[in-house]
Amino acid sequence: MAKDIVLALGGGGFRGIAHLGVIRCLEENGYTIRAVSGSSAGSLIGGLYAAGVSVEAMDAKVREFAHKPDFGRSGSDQTALLGTSVLENIIQDLVGDPNLDTLPIPFAATATLIDTGESLTIQDGSLVDAILTSCAIPGVFPVRQQAGHPAVDGAVVKPVPVEAARRFFPALPVVAVALNRRPEGMAPTELLVPFMGRVPKPLASQMERSRIFETGKLAMRSFQLMMDKITDLNLELEKPDVAVFPEVGQYPTVDDVIPDGLQDLGYAAMEAKLPVLEESGNLLNSYRRIMQYSGSAKP
Repeated sequence: MAKDIVLALGGGGFRGIAHLGVIRCLEENGYTIRAVSGSSAGSLIGGLYAAGVSVEAMDAKVREFAHKPDFGRSGSDQTALLGTSVLENIIQDLVGDPNLDTLPIPFAATATLIDTGESLTIQDGSLVDAILTSCAIPGVFPVRQQAGHPAVDGAVVKPVPVEAARRFFPALPVVAVALNRRPEGMAPTELLVPFMGRVPKPLASQMERSRIFETGKLAMRSFQLMMDKITDLNLELEKPDVAVFPEVGQYPTVDDVIPDGLQDLGYAAMEAKLPVLEESGNLLNSYRRIMQYSGSAKP
């Protein structure tokens, strides 16, 4: 029996490196990824993979970036804390800027239209533009324009774009990867604070005792709890065949240091779900999907 699947990759900033481990595990176990959808960081990894970039090539680029992270802003960027020029350069260095409908593997990125609150699935136009839009974390990276609307990070309303993945091949199992799971027993108060690696230890100690710092941590951790609930609801409603949860939720989505071992955590989480994936690919489950989702196929 063919081991074909569709992949839905969730958002999570630097945590998205775990997606490389998921893909590597699937490839090493004989699975063929027939289509990919991605939100935020998932759109970057998914879009590059769909354009023909290997896990090894993406990993090499991640390591290169990790030596000297750069979030400089260009003059054309809209108001935001950080810029995306380096991300744009990485994509273009690897694949140029192909049109989505020319990619070897079908791909869709998600974005959120901030003036309507609707989720937008991007399946045509520039790959670079689709990825940068899907990665536009509100307030952190510049807002983009899509379909005449200001658009931001797809994970705001679709943390894991299962439905977009399902539309490509309704009969195939959808493997959804969410990046919000923390190690068992870790409380939200233990989440790491971004960019603290740049602060000298004596100053960091003083900052951590300040009221403003405590307020910022409270806001960040409350936001993370909210995204956890949205992700759980997203998966409950869209019902992927296999849900994979690498334990990477304790790491910041953006930082000046990329944690080691993210790819290994993705591999281990996918490996643990291989028996479930094998079961989901049998004839009975394939027939069930055809009957349930055949009306949702991409035209």
